[in-house]
Amino acid sequence: MKQSDQQKEINPALDFAGRDLHGADFRGRDLRGANFENTNLQGAMLDRADLRNVNFQGANCQEANFQRADCYGANFQSTNCRNANFQKSICQEANFSGADLHEADQKRSFLLDADLREANLQDANLCHAYLRGAKLQGAKLRGANLTGAQINGTDLRGVNIDFTSWPLWCGSFKPIVDKKIFVQLLYHLLVIDCPEAKELLKIDAIRELANSFHLVGTAAVKELKIY
Repeated sequence: MKQSDQQKEINPALDFAGRDLHGADFRGRDLRGANFENTNLQGAMLDRADLRNVNFQGANCQEANFQRADCYGANFQSTNCRNANFQKSICQEANFSGADLHEADQKRSFLLDADLREANLQDANLCHAYLRGAKLQGAKLRGANLTGAQINGTDLRGVNIDFTSWPLWCGSFKPIVDKKIFVQLLYHLLVIDCPEAKELLKIDAIRELANSFHLVGTAAVKELKIY
């Protein structure tokens, strides 16, 4: 059943739209198909809850606990999830587009095919998160921790990865990136002090491409030259 169809059949007992549920305890509850649209859930406890196809659109979920919750297909569009805890949660096919996940903890969360377009993931913890097939176009990942994250086939076009820890393992093969990200990674490769990097720097086309890195010219990022 599509989420839109499911939401038309909301059980009145599970319609919490617009309510103030600050700090509410929903731990382990079966809330499948519930409606929390524009609800205040700041600091709420939803760990280990069944939240499949739940609507959180526009809700305030700041500092809420979703640890080990099943959020399959849940709608977090434009939701405030700052400092929320999603550790080891199942968020497959969840919609986080436009959500504010600043400093959210998504360590080991399962985000297969999730929609994170235009989401604010600045300083978020995505350590060992499973992001295969996720859509992150236009997301802000500045300062995010991607250590050990699975980004194979993840669409990262238009993403800001400044100060991000880029994962270096087989799970980071073949991410979908744009020229800006490719150039940024190339620059970091060429500043490694080794004979192979020095040989690559001698190739004008490679050096010129790397020097188009958007931070070249700032205090810490100098134009690459043959040395």
